[in-house]
Amino acid sequence: QDVDRILGDASRDPRAALLLLSSKIEQGLRHKLVEADVDIGGNYSMVRLADLAVKNRLLSEAFQPAIRDFSNIRNRVAHGKGFDVDDGAILSIISLGAELLKALY
Repeated sequence: QDVDRILGDASRDPRAALLLLSSKIEQGLRHKLVEADVDIGGNYSMVRLADLAVKNRLLSEAFQPAIRDFSNIRNRVAHGKGFDVDDGAILSIISLGAELLKALY
């Protein structure tokens, strides 16, 4: 349901949808790690959480390059450099993020 809502929002405001999707992915990673009783310490980075999940065999290694690509675009948008990224690229990375979120659940 969240993915469908986010994808619907993407047509109106792709940058906001990307940030919302990012938040959902981070929540999903954190939940997966906590549920598996993995100490996440002060790791709040999406990439670090994904690395922990792979290290603890909660996710496949194939997840890492995808999460890094997603995170790179997300960071550019979140830190004000998103306007040099066209909407097509953002929509493409939103599609990747939707698949990552589905893989978490």
